[in-house]
Amino acid sequence: MNADSVKDMLASDDLLERIRGINRINELPSTSERVETLIKISTGDVNQQVRYAAVSRLSNMDRASLSEEDKEKLLTAARFVLVNDSESSCQSAAADLIAALRLYEGFDDLVDTFNSTSDWMLKFSIAAGLGEMGDAKAFDFLVSILDGESSNESLLITAAIGSIGELGDERGLPIVERYLENEDKSVRERAKIARAMLLKKGAGEESI
Repeated sequence: MNADSVKDMLASDDLLERIRGINRINELPSTSERVETLIKISTGDVNQQVRYAAVSRLSNMDRASLSEEDKEKLLTAARFVLVNDSESSCQSAAADLIAALRLYEGFDDLVDTFNSTSDWMLKFSIAAGLGEMGDAKAFDFLVSILDGESSNESLLITAAIGSIGELGDERGLPIVERYLENEDKSVRERAKIARAMLLKKGAGEESI
């Protein structure tokens, strides 16, 4: 398998062949070429499975290998997918991309999307991704998820609690402790994990 073979696969009329090409994208010689190729597919392919595969592959790229220009292109593409793609799976993958690659300038886009959509999967992806993103600005927003209209949806609760734990902000300790006796087992377990993360973070800072 070489770069030309991968390009042929990506240009195929067969969607499975295009997906195979996406999975072999590392055969292309440079990170920038991989980024540009996957962006073109994620924003333009006619098949949602192929678009989803391309966006997901982008979110798994090594952030350290990306140039600032690559990051700008990725953020532009993710914003395009969030707003224009009709498939929530692709939108969720775009949210994951922003969070996983820590494209901090996309934080407001994630908040706006969360507030404007009724799609639970997209909301979940955003809430779960904000912890991985690691932007301190996310703390207040995550608390608002727990206090808002979604406060009775266990999946969103677990996602928000988990992200608060990942952020490591000590203000989150009394918040996650409210859920240690929740009637939903998954919420209780996530609260225990988040509490342990916050306590560990606090202990580490005290020892410095």
